[in-house]
Amino acid sequence: MNTSSELRSLWSLNPEIAYLNHGSFGATPKDILAHQRSIQDELEFEPVQFMLRRLPEGLWAAQEALAGFVGAQPEDIVLLDNATSAVNTIFTHLKLQPGDEILFVDQVYGACRKTAEFYANRFGAVCRTIPLSLGLSEPEGIVEVIKAAWTPKCKLLLFDQICSPTGWILPASEIVAFYEHKGTPVLVDGAHSLGQIPLDVDTLGASYYVANAHKWLCTPKGSAMLHVRKDKQSSVHPLIVSQWLDWDNPSNNPRYSRFQMSHAWTGTRDASAVMTIPYALTWMAALHSDGWSGLQQQNTIRARAFRRRLSSLFNEPLLCPDSMVGHMGSLLLPKSIRTPTGGQVPIGQGLSPLWDILYQQYGIEVVVFPFGERLVLRFSIQAYVTDRDLDRLVEALTDLLE
Repeated sequence: MNTSSELRSLWSLNPEIAYLNHGSFGATPKDILAHQRSIQDELEFEPVQFMLRRLPEGLWAAQEALAGFVGAQPEDIVLLDNATSAVNTIFTHLKLQPGDEILFVDQVYGACRKTAEFYANRFGAVCRTIPLSLGLSEPEGIVEVIKAAWTPKCKLLLFDQICSPTGWILPASEIVAFYEHKGTPVLVDGAHSLGQIPLDVDTLGASYYVANAHKWLCTPKGSAMLHVRKDKQSSVHPLIVSQWLDWDNPSNNPRYSRFQMSHAWTGTRDASAVMTIPYALTWMAALHSDGWSGLQQQNTIRARAFRRRLSSLFNEPLLCPDSMVGHMGSLLLPKSIRTPTGGQVPIGQGLSPLWDILYQQYGIEVVVFPFGERLVLRFSIQAYVTDRDLDRLVEALTDLLE
């Protein structure tokens, strides 16, 4: 098994930067990018034959590979550009009425929140937020709070299986079982889950499950999945209406259902990113002698250990138990951390200027955002992260202590 330093060379990442933010947009290895380019070359060599023959076969092969990895059936999965597109696909078909409720936890991803609010406002429905305070750190307590929020008016529960801000892994199975039993559909945002934790989507049983492949599967940007339970598929249409919207399946093969056909073709597009999924699954598994399970366990062990190191160093309490930590860890930064002047945050981003200071002055890419009157730091561990990268973050934070 290669060391993290050796693995770093397999990515195109800037060697001068301690890259501790894989969770935001992922990072694609050079070999997987090369595989994508070979698919694009096929497309341009013979566009018609590729689009009419190679593309359908490539999409189905990707769905079969992905279905085996996440514990689902390929006919229940469609491949999209990103999880946000998948979430919007679900909201467009919801039949909301004035007074209906959409519930989501307060750590829901911002784009998902905006989507829920947009459709709620359009139809006179109401969005309700379920607060998960930083003091509410035990899985059992989280389950009870989310259960208690249910009312008969609730038409959809939306939550991140792994919360984007903090990296907390929520107890999804208990939450889904309760709401689906009540007759309330659940939309699980697994944007961070795919590749980070083992999945069994069929057993989970949510009406809808979305996930990005370009994060922890390390596929190229523009690859995601939407899983729709069979009993919900007849009402779920693609965001872009195109050729096969009213397809009448001439066979009994579920591969050619209206749900599949209408989502597979939404106009001419470059689908090379999603077509790399089978290759990426195999390539990433080869990074560890025990395959995906070994890679996931290794990243998780390192993330938990580093979180405890930061907690001990800065005398800050752990925000959740180890069982809720995967490849991303988060911590309240000490109140004595100073933010030098000059930090710039891109317009519209909810980051702290300290994020920019750590990048510009210390060469560290990591998430820092305000939470009330405190700052929260979120780091990510992927196979290429070295111990020296982690030491650099510790040294920078120590240097910023007043």
